[in-house]
Amino acid sequence: MYIKPPNHNGPGRYETRFRRHGKTFTVLDTYAERGIEVPVNNSKPTSEIVSLIASRQRLDFIRSNLNNRGVFGRILSRICQTLEDPVNMLILPNQTMKPFRVYPARYPEYVIIADHREMAEREGDDSPYYWMRIEWLLHDFNVAHFVNWSAM
Repeated sequence: MYIKPPNHNGPGRYETRFRRHGKTFTVLDTYAERGIEVPVNNSKPTSEIVSLIASRQRLDFIRSNLNNRGVFGRILSRICQTLEDPVNMLILPNQTMKPFRVYPARYPEYVIIADHREMAEREGDDSPYYWMRIEWLLHDFNVAHFVNWSAM
């Protein structure tokens, strides 16, 4: 959900390419723009190979070890879109500036959410920043609830 390109109407997410020597094949993830090389082993069941690919992708996502800088930018913009969605009720009326900004942290496993909402009880204070692990997005995690809870 977080790395899918906007308006992606391509054939599918994955493409498979075999190497000439026949010992490995490469699975290309068109969303993350990254290839995963997997050894060919006829004795392994397909489910084991699929779980190997999924675990490598999960590790790449958690560590922000994605090929294209645009992919990580897509993740940050989707988090920001979720926070600014009116359904989550985090936007204040008459807010003149962009209420949330999401930045990559110094450590690649984290992102920083800057809360620039103009709240009366915070008048004159610095804007709060919330650290969020990217790994949390892989689970049943509500970013808007986290920001609301942290702000309280």
